[in-house]
Amino acid sequence: MSFEAVTAFEVMEHIMDPLKFVKDTLNKFKTKTIIFSTELFKDTPPDVKKWWYYSPNTGQHVTFYKKGH
Repeated sequence: MSFEAVTAFEVMEHIMDPLKFVKDTLNKFKTKTIIFSTELFKDTPPDVKKWWYYSPNTGQHVTFYKKGH
């Protein structure tokens, strides 16, 4: 079975190895398209002690992205 696309909304921040995740997802679902959303940063994410979004007690939000050139 193959799919036209796979969606991953609010997923990519939780993946330790996003490139492996994308490769494995493309192969598993026999698709060429992944549609996802994530927050982008201009520089670096805020300090872990200054931003609630990290949720260090639960292991949330382990990967962050910024726009490439």
